Amino acid sequence: MRIARRSLLVIVAAIIATAGLTLLWITLPPATALSASPAPMPEPFAPTAEFSATLRLTPDRARVEVGQVLILTVELDVVEGCGYPIMELTVVEAGNNTPLFAHIEPSKDTIFPDVFPSVWSFRALRPGTATFSAETFGEGNCDGAWFWHYENARTDEIAVLDTIDRPYYTWIPTAYAPAGENRE
Repeated sequence: MRIARRSLLVIVAAIIATAGLTLLWITLPPATALSASPAPMPEPFAPTAEFSATLRLTPDRARVEVGQVLILTVELDVVEGCGYPIMELTVVEAGNNTPLFAHIEPSKDTIFPDVFPSVWSFRALRPGTATFSAETFGEGNCDGAWFWHYENARTDEIAVLDTIDRPYYTWIPTAYAPAGENRE
């Protein structure tokens, strides 16, 4: 009885396996059809933007006289696809122990900027040459990856002239009549 039972199980298993293979053979396309039309390739991912930012610090002129106002403009460009929210913007006269300029607007070195370009004004106090530097601090973001980032910029030298050291002459028109002429 044991042998008959085993034989019966082997026959049933063989029938089920044959039926499964037959069903698989019916549902699959022929091998020639598989090689003729390759499966479509998945769409490639869009490239991730690489973070890049440029900070510019531009004076309205390269020469001012003592008492005149110098205007500095700070501009920031960030690569498309990335963000750079700024937490601090600092503009200072670089390297001088005794400053040649005083802040007018804004009245301090570091601010929380709300828009760019940011405009700063300084009054020239004494003669000499100076450069200004600007620095931003914020969080860069490309495709959801946040990171701390600084950007820096610097001006060329700006000359502050004393009013007696003007490199030009003032022309004042005058009326002149030679002596002895009679004017009516």
